[in-house]
Amino acid sequence: MAGGFSISRVDALNVFDTQLVAAGNFASAGGAFASSIAQWNLSFWSALQAPVPQVLAMEQLGSRFIAAGSFLQSTTNQTPAHNIIDWNGSTLARVQNPLCCGEGTNGTIRALKSFTGLSTSHLVVGGDFTVAGGVTANRIAQFNQQLINGGWVTLGAGFNNSVNAIERFNNVIYAGGTFTSSGQSLISKIAQFNGTIWVAVGTGVNGTVNAMKVFNGFLYVGGDFATAGGISTGCLARWNGTTWSTFSGIPGNILVGSVTALEVHNNKLYVANTFGSSTHVLELNGTSLPLVGTANGVISALKSDGNHLYVLGGFSTIGGVNANRIARWNATAGWSDVEGGTNDVVNTLGV
Repeated sequence: MAGGFSISRVDALNVFDTQLVAAGNFASAGGAFASSIAQWNLSFWSALQAPVPQVLAMEQLGSRFIAAGSFLQSTTNQTPAHNIIDWNGSTLARVQNPLCCGEGTNGTIRALKSFTGLSTSHLVVGGDFTVAGGVTANRIAQFNQQLINGGWVTLGAGFNNSVNAIERFNNVIYAGGTFTSSGQSLISKIAQFNGTIWVAVGTGVNGTVNAMKVFNGFLYVGGDFATAGGISTGCLARWNGTTWSTFSGIPGNILVGSVTALEVHNNKLYVANTFGSSTHVLELNGTSLPLVGTANGVISALKSDGNHLYVLGGFSTIGGVNANRIARWNATAGWSDVEGGTNDVVNTLGV
């Protein structure tokens, strides 16, 4: 059998569905991440499929379409992809170092952000992992798409807890989540990368960051918090590169509850807000947030294709129409379902 197990032991072997299954106390098999249990298909080792595989983020990287989350996915001509995979229009492939290795990550990916710099496409990846492409990367890493000297690289010391959102603002990478430190530096839930280390964004926010979006010269940040930079902002705040303010810049004008998603659609910012038992889609309109529609379940993401704003989540009605977990809206046609929707929660949508 090609490769072997990481330093530890195998306690049991069995055959299931034409594959040999090995169980014991190990972290990898044949170079593939495999936490205590792995399968052999006569060609290569791989981890067993995650109990509840999920795609949590999608992004375009140059001419490639990237999907990421918590899954083990077969590729076209390679060993399976761990938590991140790309599609070039004809084949599924691992997101790996061009000249050698890269099995994805050893934990869930929750956020993706691509950008182009120095004629190279880059993808910043955040989540719950501690290894990316075979290199140590605490909850955040970057993939550089180059034929030579490309591949996975670390970004500073990373973080001590999950990254839920990534955004680029004024050519700087920002990360938000549940973390409280990067290396020895205390950082409260949101940080910016200065090219070498992660540094605090003012004094940060006092609760989880779920979403970030650049709009009209500000970085808007939403989540489960009530203050940002020590001022009362509610669950939606904005950062101008120097100071924090409320979403409208007016003290006392705040949004309460939780923000789960943000999206820019037709030059307006849209906000998914949960307050009590209600979930709303709101539109930023100067100093106010008028209601666009109310859903009877969680909203996990918003996505614009330029014509419609798509709303995704775990609802069955929104804006007064039946829509199973996915709906769309525009100012002319209002709300509608999308071909009957789905039978379970929708986490993300790619365009």
